[in-house]
Amino acid sequence: PNLGKDEIGMLAKDLDTMRLELRDSLAQIRQWNRELEARVQQRTRQLQESRDYLQTLNTIANALSQSLDLEEVLGRGLKQVMDAFNAEAGWVQLVDKETEALVLAAQHGLSPRVLAEARHTPQGQGLTGTVKELGVPVVAVELAQDARFATKSAQQEGWHSFASAPLKSKDRVLGVVAVLGRRPGQFSGQDLQLLASIGSQMGVASDNAMLYKEIQQKEATRGELLHKVIAAQEEERKRIARELHDDTSQALAALVMTLDSAVVADGSEPARGRLLHMKELAVRTLDELHQIILDLRPSMLDDLGLVSAIRWYAESRLESQGIKASFETSGDEQRLPSQMEPALFRVVQEAITNIAKHAEADNVVISLEFNHSTISIEVEDDGRGFDIASLSRAADKS
Repeated sequence: PNLGKDEIGMLAKDLDTMRLELRDSLAQIRQWNRELEARVQQRTRQLQESRDYLQTLNTIANALSQSLDLEEVLGRGLKQVMDAFNAEAGWVQLVDKETEALVLAAQHGLSPRVLAEARHTPQGQGLTGTVKELGVPVVAVELAQDARFATKSAQQEGWHSFASAPLKSKDRVLGVVAVLGRRPGQFSGQDLQLLASIGSQMGVASDNAMLYKEIQQKEATRGELLHKVIAAQEEERKRIARELHDDTSQALAALVMTLDSAVVADGSEPARGRLLHMKELAVRTLDELHQIILDLRPSMLDDLGLVSAIRWYAESRLESQGIKASFETSGDEQRLPSQMEPALFRVVQEAITNIAKHAEADNVVISLEFNHSTISIEVEDDGRGFDIASLSRAADKS
């Protein structure tokens, strides 16, 4: 409106201009607020998605780290994947090292027909065979519309969505994990990153479990070989002891008897003295041979067990040298496996032999403690021992 050209009119015109500019400024501020709110909401969603993503990975990592048993690791990992994607069925296949085919290792919710297909997937074939060959996670929004992943059984049973990821460790594909959904579009391309991360976690956990299983198998093989070696050694000791007893010992005994007869038959003093000396040597050799036979394989170990054999050996080996041997046992004394008793006896035998030869001890205490699944043996003497520091210095010089 025409407000006139006087002072009041000019003032009114300026006020009206300010009103219009203020209105535009307020509209601009409201627009900025809307854009800022949209950005905040988008950022909040991104942070929430990141938090959910990390929480899912953390949950799966915790579940996978609770065991080194391969079957248990795969079962727990599959359950976590199904929970993360709200899947109704899923399975895990591992790569057969010889044929490169995929072999079923864990499953949940599969019908017999789908299960039959998942038990063995030739290289490069089937739903998961393609994932294994590609080495990347794959999502099928609608199985019926995706010829690469269409399976007759899955379609007939009403499965629509499919998601799968390779189990990777050190750039090697160890297998695949796959899930099925009833709703079309239940899994989307946005799930690919999460699938890849889960596949890597399960791959590393599976690799560790396989290595642990391999170590266990090697330990079992090593234990079996050690048992065979010990058994062979003990059998050889028995054979040698038996031959020494039956042949050499009998020959020495016959020699002693022959020397006795010769001493009686030959009345000359010089010859008699030499024969008596020869008899003394033969008797001493026979006694030493008997000791060697007993050291090789004391029959008491087979007849009465470890404790009695150790007690007998310590008394016969130490008390003849004036060393007093004492015994302490605790727990429920029991017979041990046949391969264990000879090994333990040999350890104690070596300790007693060292004491008799080198310790210059007066007293020896042998303690045996039987627990539910273990046995503890301690041999202690009051001999002179040796200076550990001097051995360390000698090792440093060498």
